Amino acid sequence: MEYKLWDVEAGHYIGKYADEDAALATVGSLVAEYGDDYAESLSLGRIADDGSVLPPLSGKELRAHVSEAAERKKLAGTVRRQ
Repeated sequence: MEYKLWDVEAGHYIGKYADEDAALATVGSLVAEYGDDYAESLSLGRIADDGSVLPPLSGKELRAHVSEAAERKKLAGTVRRQ
């Protein structure tokens, strides 16, 4: 998969990612810095390995994916420490 992050309100391309967790970590950092409402300005485009374009994530849906990724990372860290 390929992920492309945009600030659609400002028209700024933020970055391209080969890893979803890296893209979501960037979103998480931006939302932590600028507030939850900033997720409404962000759009995470997703392109599958076969070239098909999946619907972009933004707003509440994007924040939910960020939360899920953070929870996975937290659980993975807990498993490693045991």
